Amino acid sequence: MLGAASSAQAALWTSEDQKLEIFADTRLRFEKDFDSRKESGEKRDDRDRLRMRARLGARYVFDEHFRLQVRARTNPEGGQQSSNITIADFSGNDRDDFHMALDQWFVEGKSNGVKTWLGRNSFPFWQHNDAEVLWNDNVTIAGAYFQSELPNLFDTAVQVRAGHFALPDGHRDFTNQLTAAQLVFDQSLAANWVLRYSLGYFYINGSGEARYLSDGNANRDYKIGAASIQVEHALDLGAYRLDFIRFGGDLIRNFESYSRNDSDPVTAQYHDDKSGFAVSTTVGGKAIRPNGGGRWHLNYMYAYIEKLAINGAYGQSNWVRWGEGAQSDVTNMKGHEIGLRYWFSKNVDINNRLFLVDSITTEQDGNRFRVDLNIRF
Repeated sequence: MLGAASSAQAALWTSEDQKLEIFADTRLRFEKDFDSRKESGEKRDDRDRLRMRARLGARYVFDEHFRLQVRARTNPEGGQQSSNITIADFSGNDRDDFHMALDQWFVEGKSNGVKTWLGRNSFPFWQHNDAEVLWNDNVTIAGAYFQSELPNLFDTAVQVRAGHFALPDGHRDFTNQLTAAQLVFDQSLAANWVLRYSLGYFYINGSGEARYLSDGNANRDYKIGAASIQVEHALDLGAYRLDFIRFGGDLIRNFESYSRNDSDPVTAQYHDDKSGFAVSTTVGGKAIRPNGGGRWHLNYMYAYIEKLAINGAYGQSNWVRWGEGAQSDVTNMKGHEIGLRYWFSKNVDINNRLFLVDSITTEQDGNRFRVDLNIRF
């Protein structure tokens, strides 16, 4: 049972003129890692942990066009992929020290189909089914972003997204740079089908300097092309409360050339392992109570991500405990995610997820089960 809190946040406090809001959310997580092996084939000790995330933010809305927002979160020292701190380890390992970091600080403007922001914010490019295959939602980035609606093309809505950003190295520093552009297409099909797909290009310029990034992730350039698709069908099954079914997928290819003689041993060994894909399906029911309770999602995903298909320093860290210290590197992997999420109300839900993962080229594997209780204030 595990999951991430919804990006839509309730207000903890609102000023009388409705311009200033204080918002917060917290997540309590039980995490069980079991029956896994290291790259050498040696068995890894099982581990049970209780973890916690807390976020507190403020936004000021100047008018319908401009807003200013800041947010702080719990964050392990030296990590950019996780906002969780361990408050109890039932396997005898140490707890985490308490650290906070500002993960958002930006000003945003929008008008007539155009949106732009400047500062540090969440990854703004579309990922199918919020799957974090290309990018970890916790890895917030600092720079300038632009988004605009383009003229419709054959009854298809078209949106362009682009930006240039500095990328985090640990919980406070920055190192690599990302320049990215994406086209997103939305189309309504017959018989209650809705189609969304995208084409994106993500260029990561390796700085060669990092305090925390490991595994050569600060040194390599990446030229990543990503194509994603998602199709959703509205259902009306009455008493069964099954309201939609969704299918999605990603194709990823890193077009950067690496040498088998590269001075970095990871780059040399995996110089040609640069592709990945993911497929998923989700079924769900909408809320049936006035307070938003009763909503549920059941999902399944299969992912296959080669070692250099993405930069592992910015990819998801959910599936396994691979990496070193606070740095996860969940690449060179293939595996399954099975999840069930249920909303007691619009601000409280519980998410259960099981991950079953194998390395593509080594003996390493991992099995993980999580239960997350998400509360938004």
